[in-house]
Amino acid sequence: MEEKSFWEKIVEWFQKLLQKILQVLFPSDVLGMMGAGGADSGDSDSGTKDAELGEEELRRMRETAVERRHIIFSGRVQGVGFRYHAMYGARNLGLTGWVSNLSDGRVEMEIQGPSAVIDHAILKLQQDGRWIRIEHMETNVIPVVQGERGFQVKGY
Repeated sequence: MEEKSFWEKIVEWFQKLLQKILQVLFPSDVLGMMGAGGADSGDSDSGTKDAELGEEELRRMRETAVERRHIIFSGRVQGVGFRYHAMYGARNLGLTGWVSNLSDGRVEMEIQGPSAVIDHAILKLQQDGRWIRIEHMETNVIPVVQGERGFQVKGY
C-alpha cells in the first residue's frame, strides 16, 4: 500500500477539521440539508431525529403532554456556549422557545414541547456541554404559547 503524500495528509486533516467546525456551528438538521453530516455525525436523517435515541423511543417521548417551562440555570453557564448548545439541542428535538443570559451570571430559558422531550434536552445539555456545569435549576411550568415556531438565543 502506497503511503499518502504530505499534501494529501494536510488536505485530509483540513477536511476533518472543517467537519468538526461545521458540527459545532450548525445543528445536525442543517448539516443534513447541506450534505455535510459526515460519516461520524450520527443520524443520517435530516430533521429532528436525535442521534442517540431510537426512533421508537423518540416517538414515545413525543406522545407525552406538551408543556412550557421557565427555567433559570445557575453554575458555569455563561461564557461556555450554553445558549447555543441549548438552542441546537432544542431545535434538533423540535422544541420551541428561547434562551438568554441574565446580568447576574445565570441563564434564563423558556422551552416548550412534549415533557419527556424537554427532560431529554435538559439531560443532554448537562451531559454534552464540555465546559457547562449546571449546579442548580429553578423550574416552573407556565402556560403554553400557541403558534410559536423555532428556538432562539435572545440578548447579547
